[in-house]
This record gives sequence, C-alpha cells and structure tokens, in this order.
Amino acid sequence: NGIPTNRVVGLTFGMSSVIGAVAALLTAPLITLDTTLMWDPLLKGFAAAVLGGLNAPVGAVLGGYLLGVVENLFGAYISVEFKSSVAFLIIVFVLWFRPSGLFAHHYKRKVLLAFFAVEGLTMRFGGLTALDDVSFEVERATIFSVIGPNGSGKSTAFNCINGIHRPTAGEVHFEGERISGWSCHHIARRGIARTFQNIELFGSESTIDNLMLGRHQHMTTGVWQGLAMVNGRTKAARDEGENRERVQHILELLDLDGVRERPVRELPYGTQKRIELARALAMEPKLLLVDEPSAGMNAQERTELGEQLGRLRADLDLTILLIAHHLQLAMGLADRVLALNFGKPIAQGTPEEVRRHPEVIKAYLGDG
Repeated sequence: NGIPTNRVVGLTFGMSSVIGAVAALLTAPLITLDTTLMWDPLLKGFAAAVLGGLNAPVGAVLGGYLLGVVENLFGAYISVEFKSSVAFLIIVFVLWFRPSGLFAHHYKRKVLLAFFAVEGLTMRFGGLTALDDVSFEVERATIFSVIGPNGSGKSTAFNCINGIHRPTAGEVHFEGERISGWSCHHIARRGIARTFQNIELFGSESTIDNLMLGRHQHMTTGVWQGLAMVNGRTKAARDEGENRERVQHILELLDLDGVRERPVRELPYGTQKRIELARALAMEPKLLLVDEPSAGMNAQERTELGEQLGRLRADLDLTILLIAHHLQLAMGLADRVLALNFGKPIAQGTPEEVRRHPEVIKAYLGDG
C-alpha cells in the first residue's frame, strides 16, 4: 500500500541517533582532527573508478593499477604538493573524452519498450530454483495471465515483481525503468498494486477503513496535521474528505457500498476477496497484480469476478497481470498467457495457442 515499513521501524532508533549527535557536539571541541587526511585517498579512489569505468567493477581495479603506473612514471617530475593534481586531471580527461571509462563493458543493453517487462527472472532459495529464466512483456491496458500447476512459481514471480523477494538474477522493467531490487513501498508508489492469494485485510476494521489504507500514498498531510483535525475546515480534514470520495467511487464500482461500515471479518469470503481488490484499486495503480482472485469462490462468484475484472480494464484503462489456477477464468480474460511448470516457462502466446500446447496439456493432465 505504499507504506514504508522500514522507515517506520527506523523511527524507533531515531532517539539514539539524536543522543549520539548531541554527544558528538559536546566532545568535538575536545578532539583535534586533520580534515585533509582522507582527501588524497578518496580522490585517487574516485579517479580509479572513473578511469576504469563506473559500471565495470573489474575496470575500476584496472583503473587503480593504471593510476599507480602513471603516478610512478611522472612522480619524479611533480612535487609532493601537486601529486593529487594527477588524479584530478585524469578525472577531467576521462569524463571529457570517454565518460564510460577505459575498461567499461562494450555492449548495448536491450532497450525494453514494453509497458511492463520481465527479463531472465530467476529466483533461488538455497538449492531450490523457484523461477528459472522467466521472460515476458505486458502491453498497456491488456490482461496478461500467468498459469501453471500448484508450485509452478506463479506467486514467487509476483513476489519478485513487487519487491517482497529480491530476484537472484534477471530484471523487471516498468515504463522503461528498472525496478527490480526496489523496496515494496517504492514499487507501490511507482504505480504497481497487488492483491494476495491469502486475504490480507484488517478483520476488525470496516470495509471503508481497509480501503483508506490504499490511499496512504495519496495523502498530502502528515501525522501532526492529522492530530489537529478538529473540524472540516483544516487541511487534513479536506484531504481526508477528498480521499474518502475516491474510495466511495471504488466501493460503488465493485458493488461494496452496502457493506462499507461493516467489519470485514463478518463478511463472506468472496466479499472479502473483492474488498482486497478494491483496496488495491484505491491506490490508483497503473499495473494491478491479481494473485488467485477466485480461490475459494463458487462458480457464480467466479463469473461475477471475471466480469468485474473485464469492466475494470475497460473503465479504468487498467493493465492487469493475473494469476489464476482456474483455467477458464485465466484464459477467458487474458489477451496473452504465460504457462509455468516447476519454475520454467513452457508456453507463451494467445490463450488458444497456450491451451493447445503439448507441454501445457502434459503439465495439467500428465503423460497418460
């Protein structure tokens, strides 16, 4: 939901930092330190990195070696006071004539122009390979389904995409920007929302309060302004009212207005699944990851869910990445489909192409 959990936990250590800073201020006058001690090695280290290539770790080592050779060759002709100028001149020269460095890798990266793209995604847990070189692209305002038997790596792929897991290898790109390795809340703020296979709602809270959590990243007021919200004329009150209006629209869109004030735990399972979907929509995402939305639903609920997802794509111009174990739902909604088995991609294409693929039939029905 865009909430920076690490930052919240970090606030608990804030007081110790303040105490440390006060102690430093009190003891600093008693300590004499030559601030020029680190200037020379820092300058040389940076010169070595620039010389070798900032994107080439081996190049930086070679750059350091070359810098040492240059200093030894010309050191006899330069006074001690001006030896650091050699490193400075090297930085200027390299940045002017070869910004990539002398030993940078000579290759051009593939430009990923798709709205969303996964390239060579691999995830290992010790000796277990959960995902093995998975690649696919999703175009804007389409529905892309990921199917596969239980344990095929579908949810692991979602966990790598939205930052729960850091992939062992491979990259994830969103609107031309590499997001693999980002934290969950940064990815959420970038425009990617997610639902979970197992419901992750606050059961004691009302439906509308659960949805308001999805508006966290759109709030413009902080904690102190919120505490001062004594009437409807404060900035925090106006902010709260505007966000509740947005949530009300989503409640109506998913036919949840009738349960807006009811505690979530009192509601049927299928309704709770829709509430979780609504909370993700409250974030106003560009890309929505939907993980097994029909799990535990009956046939009628699955049909209604499929119709709602189709309307959401059309009404909100939404791009949906869908995991569905139920093949009829996955194939019926998708523009394109990826099939996984034991973490490996076995088929990709239109729903009809994937449905008829021998490996997909084998994965679901066996060799018999």
